Amino acid sequence: MLVWMAALVLVGGCRFAPLRNRDDPTQGLAFGRIAVTGTPLRMTHVVLQRIDAVTIGGPEGIRRTHTSEDGYFYSHNLDPGRYAVFGFYTGAGNFHLNSARRCCVFEVRSGDVSYAGTYQVQHVDRGLFALDDNSFTRDDSPASELDVLDWLATKVVAGTDWAPLAQARLARLRSSGLHD
Repeated sequence: MLVWMAALVLVGGCRFAPLRNRDDPTQGLAFGRIAVTGTPLRMTHVVLQRIDAVTIGGPEGIRRTHTSEDGYFYSHNLDPGRYAVFGFYTGAGNFHLNSARRCCVFEVRSGDVSYAGTYQVQHVDRGLFALDDNSFTRDDSPASELDVLDWLATKVVAGTDWAPLAQARLARLRSSGLHD
């Protein structure tokens, strides 16, 4: 168990490095956001786990993300398949979403950018001698996706071969009229 937790920290702890072009045109990119309210803690990283028949559980299914302090994240050069947002880390704690994993599943499509969801976490500090309380909800509304996709397109993928994919998804979402 200790080795598995160390693997989570090692692969998940990557901060923003320059985004590379796709290693393989069949690979995909996942993006999303975890917004934590009720605490001054900042996000350090989000952990994804591949959950389809190819890889089930264990550290070999863990995928690293690049995560901003305010919870925007992406992971690139992912093989197509089903993934879940497994957990996330802040400066002083970690949150594992095992019990909520069914609500955290998303599909990475071959050669495309895929929305992993926007997650709202409300943290309630109960004090020194009581367990803290957290509520967790997923928001897959077009407005939430547009917010995260706009961040991805303007601050992350510009100048890479991921940019046309993000721009095409942005155009489809904006033309749908559902984001208002």
